[in-house]
Amino acid sequence: MYRFVRTNFADEFVLPQLRQEKDEWEAYCYTSECRKAMKLGISLEEYRKARKEEEIQYVSERLGLSPEEAVEHEYDKLPRSVLYIVKKLTEELGRKPTRDEIWVKERKDLDDLKKCMMSISLEESDNPECLAFRYGNLCDEYIVTGVAPNREFSRHLAECSECLSHIMESRERFLNSKSLNCLTADECDTIRISGFGPRDRKDHIGTCYHCLTLFRKCEKEHLSGQLGSECLTKDTLHTIHTTGDIPEVSKEHMKNCLRCQKAAEKHKDIYMDAIIPLPKLPKTRFKSIRDNYKDRMTT
Repeated sequence: MYRFVRTNFADEFVLPQLRQEKDEWEAYCYTSECRKAMKLGISLEEYRKARKEEEIQYVSERLGLSPEEAVEHEYDKLPRSVLYIVKKLTEELGRKPTRDEIWVKERKDLDDLKKCMMSISLEESDNPECLAFRYGNLCDEYIVTGVAPNREFSRHLAECSECLSHIMESRERFLNSKSLNCLTADECDTIRISGFGPRDRKDHIGTCYHCLTLFRKCEKEHLSGQLGSECLTKDTLHTIHTTGDIPEVSKEHMKNCLRCQKAAEKHKDIYMDAIIPLPKLPKTRFKSIRDNYKDRMTT
């Protein structure tokens, strides 16, 4: 004889899986912090303290708050990507928003973005070849100089009216957005040499289309340029690859050379993968029903 037994599969299976996901995230974050501390040559405690102070200072500067206010409202624990929401809600509400209000607003913005993306038909969307063309390295060169970098570039523009229209609009925007406060020729030369923009001009570069395009072009020229006499040698990179140690002389040079910074970081990551391997990024489980178990997870 058979009999039916009413069970709740979710209650029996979801909670253990969500707890496992939580444990996996804690292990992933811990290992990630250990790797970052090792890369800086400091202890985990020193790294966490420095990171916390850095976040408090960053949030204070971005939101115009005192360090005490940033900590009081726990804005220093928020991802940097949502700080614009804090600023926007502060203006709308006339007060400091709560963390719940921030997350509700972020979810609404994401939902609106998804609806906007879903409303674009397949015919209106760009094919992969055009996307690669419009946002590739050669596109910035044309926008800045107005000269086609090679025949293949010219051929594509001649055959694709949409890409031609897009790049001409970008070129016009680049020319019209120039102001007296934009990057000078000397500053562009410095970026080509070091790969870094002026420290006091970061905010302007990030919000000015003319300067951002110039900066991207100069940075790419630096990264693809010839090595200098003080750049990291193959022997130095081999030392970093096998020991994780960067010579002091090289550290001084790397402060002013993005190309060498990236090369050293690549080889040090390989060394750390052997010493402190990073776990796989945990998967988000039960997206559709996980919110129903949030309160039970805390208990």
